[in-house]
Amino acid sequence: MRDGLKKETREEIIKKYPDPENFNTTAPSLNPEIKAIMSEASIRRDNRLVIRQKFTGKVLTAIGKAMTSVMKGNFNSKQLIEYLSDAAKITTDIYHQDLLSRKYFALAGTSSLVKDAIKNEKSDEMLFGSACSEKIKLAQTIQRTGAQIKEKQKNFRSPLPPQQKPRSGQHQYRQPAKSYLRSHKKRQVQQRRRSPPRKQRHN
Repeated sequence: MRDGLKKETREEIIKKYPDPENFNTTAPSLNPEIKAIMSEASIRRDNRLVIRQKFTGKVLTAIGKAMTSVMKGNFNSKQLIEYLSDAAKITTDIYHQDLLSRKYFALAGTSSLVKDAIKNEKSDEMLFGSACSEKIKLAQTIQRTGAQIKEKQKNFRSPLPPQQKPRSGQHQYRQPAKSYLRSHKKRQVQQRRRSPPRKQRHN
């Protein structure tokens, strides 16, 4: 019942029960001037209700056929069972569509993480299943782990800061190495010691 009917089965049953001449079960169409001022969410909700009304009409038609047969004294058990069985099948499909509608509107204001985690969970005594809390916690854990892995990869692959190149026409000054400065200073001292003292001139 929670899985609904297959598309082929649903269409086959619907074709078997056209609207009777004295009872119109077709869902009324939405007035265009009203539809023009409705929000998209309201229009989608109305479309779901139209489908529900359509299926409900087929249930009423099938039950009506069964009641008509009984009132006319036609106690064909096989035919009666078929009418009632088809009505029950469509009712289970309505039940399934209502489950989907409830899930849709319940998740309308939630995050994409929560939606993806539980939207396909089958209902039991709870709408999103008894393991709903565990599914959400698992999805949150996976998201956090993925974010941490991405951050580590980003830090590992980050390039070194580019070195600034001198502009054209300019020479970049480089400070001499310390070893070169020490040897140059040593040579200057040695030259001073070797050079003879200058003679002083007498006027």
